Amino acid sequence: GAPGPGEEPAAAPPPTADPGARAPAAASDGDAIDVVSLGGTVGRRALGRAVRRPAFWLAAVVAAAILWLILG
Repeated sequence: GAPGPGEEPAAAPPPTADPGARAPAAASDGDAIDVVSLGGTVGRRALGRAVRRPAFWLAAVVAAAILWLILG
């Protein structure tokens, strides 16, 4: 029934696990390799687009000049 004055309500029972529910599957080594492969593919495509832009080459020349001044 309802708790009387000065009494705390009873704690609700913990939820029960659904017997049909499954735990998430752990990632296999093959999945990790696929992620690295995808990252490499995306990186190559981005670099391929970047080298076609003049701003990339301007930044590369400026970086090379700064390194030459620092190390030279």
